[in-house]
Amino acid sequence: MALTVSGANSIRPARRLGFHSTPSMNFLEAASQTFKIGTPVTFTSGGSTIEEVAAPALPVDIIGIAAEDASGTTNDPIRIWPLVDGIIWEAPLGTTALTDVTLAQTQVGDVLGIGQDGTNLGYFVDTALTAVLSTRVRVVGLKDPVGTVNGRVYFTFLDFVMDTNAAVGSQVNIINGWKIYAAAA
Repeated sequence: MALTVSGANSIRPARRLGFHSTPSMNFLEAASQTFKIGTPVTFTSGGSTIEEVAAPALPVDIIGIAAEDASGTTNDPIRIWPLVDGIIWEAPLGTTALTDVTLAQTQVGDVLGIGQDGTNLGYFVDTALTAVLSTRVRVVGLKDPVGTVNGRVYFTFLDFVMDTNAAVGSQVNIINGWKIYAAAA
């Protein structure tokens, strides 16, 4: 049984810490969008509309997760779940090759990447992405029982990762916007 991830079983908010309900916001959809519910989204370069992250395997500057499928119509309102503190997320656990992964208690605490099923357009927590610049999330629990094949895990998004190979060392932002307190000079 190979992993199959569509919008129907992609990334979702799972638990709320300090919220009575999951926050959501509406933004305008950019042109020609085909993303599915559960897709990481970001602002377009102009900042007035949202689109799927440019590099699904290494998403950066994520503002939230699509709470509904794209309509395909420019400037249609699209609801997202913003990436803010206090939300625990859930998604299937898989690999870049979409091969089976069996849930184990030892996976809790792992820092991993996000993968995409390119055929079905769903996103999952990717056990094959462990290099520092590939990581995006930390697994904080198992939703399904230990031993479940392609089961769901609970996770939080990392704020950023550090590129220690760069000459000066630079920060790669994973989450965009909600935690920036001052504009760059």
